[in-house]
Amino acid sequence: MSKLLENELITITYDGDVAQRTIIPTTIPVDHVQSIDVTSLSESDQQDMRNLIKEYAEYVRIFSSNMYNFETWAEHTKGIYIEPKWRKFKLDKIAE
Repeated sequence: MSKLLENELITITYDGDVAQRTIIPTTIPVDHVQSIDVTSLSESDQQDMRNLIKEYAEYVRIFSSNMYNFETWAEHTKGIYIEPKWRKFKLDKIAE
């Protein structure tokens, strides 16, 4: 299978289905954890870094809660009304 790319068109067969689907992946799960390695910091600096990242996570949560969803963004910024068919597909059931 070709590599899935976010925000690019790809045609797939899902779970052995006869019908093919053309999708635009918006989020592709990964098999790793994004993290900040604080091993080399003192215990105090590790705590400070944890506090900073918690504050940042709250900032992201607040920012995201005020952000338009895709449909509203398209309507407000492009003047078009859309009704996308949001779907989730398990990676191990996708074939090209």
